[in-house]
Amino acid sequence: MISNKKRNSAFAKRMLIGVPLLVGILCACNENNDPSDDVYAGRPDIPQNLSIDINADNQPDFLIEYEELATMDVPSSGGSIIGSICPVNDYELIYKSDEGHLFFEENDTIKRNRQEDYSLGSFPADLVSINRLEQHWDEHWEVLSESETSYFLAFQKTVENNSYIGWLKLEIDTLSGAISLLDKMISESEELIIKK
Repeated sequence: MISNKKRNSAFAKRMLIGVPLLVGILCACNENNDPSDDVYAGRPDIPQNLSIDINADNQPDFLIEYEELATMDVPSSGGSIIGSICPVNDYELIYKSDEGHLFFEENDTIKRNRQEDYSLGSFPADLVSINRLEQHWDEHWEVLSESETSYFLAFQKTVENNSYIGWLKLEIDTLSGAISLLDKMISESEELIIKK
């Protein structure tokens, strides 16, 4: 049988080791010492969201929004900030499966009747992103387009029996990731040529 003196001595030793260990664990979990904070130390500023009103009815027709994604490991080993455009109010973006959304160029023709290699979608289109590996962010934002000069998005809107086609000319800053509207056009015609 173990005496009370030995039992108390063993308990005291565990307390001498356990209490400092518990305090150390709690201090390490303090918000100010969170190792995942280092991931965001060099994070670029996220640009402002933007709404675009195409038909001057004081309602947003497209929303440009930014979202940050990160891996779930701690600290996060990778992530991205993505700038997307989302059509609303019955607008749909014209999409080309092998090139994405930003494939139109000046003097291209948008046709109301859908062409075989194009499709329409009301889902968001990613336009620009910046990536992180461990704590290191890319130096520049990447435009998600094959074009290197002008960025045009084509769209269609159908309301009851009326159908409209149009385009947006966007500027995308690769230093800040900001997306801005330079020009726009909407028409009820069968075809529309993209012009400045």
